[in-house]
Amino acid sequence: MFVRIAYFGPSIKSGGGGLVGLEVAEYLSEREHVITVLEMQDEIAKDLGALRKISVVERLAADGVILRTNAKYTAISKQSVTIEVEGTTEEIPADSVVVAVGAKSRSSEQLKEKCIEAGIPCHIIGDAVRARRALNATAEATEIARVI
Repeated sequence: MFVRIAYFGPSIKSGGGGLVGLEVAEYLSEREHVITVLEMQDEIAKDLGALRKISVVERLAADGVILRTNAKYTAISKQSVTIEVEGTTEEIPADSVVVAVGAKSRSSEQLKEKCIEAGIPCHIIGDAVRARRALNATAEATEIARVI
C-alpha cells in the first residue's frame, strides 16, 4: 500500500471495508485522524481470513475508528459524504474522503510481449495474475525464484 499525503483534514471518511480500505483507515487513525469506514456490503473485511479480520477490527476499534456497513455512497461534496443505508439517505460531515474500493488486476500482456521481444525473462505473479492476498504473491515469487 502506498499513501502519499499532501493534506487530510481531521475528519476522514474512507470508502471500502476490504483489506485496502481498512489498511488505509488504520494508517490514518495512527496519525490521529477521526476515521469512519463506509462499507457497502453487509460485513467489514469479507476478504480477510478469520484471525486477521479479528485482529484488524479490534485494532481499529481501539483506535476509535467507526465501521459502518450497508452504506452506499450517493454523493461526495467538499464538506460531506451522502450515503444510503437500507433505503435511508444520510449526509455525514467529512473534511476529506478516501476511496479504497475494489481490487482488480490489469492485463500484463503488453509488458510480457515487449519483454519476450527484447529477450527479457518475464514472470507474471501476484495481483498481475488476479487480485488476491500478498501471501499469494509471496508464494509465487518464491517459486519463481527457486526456478530461476
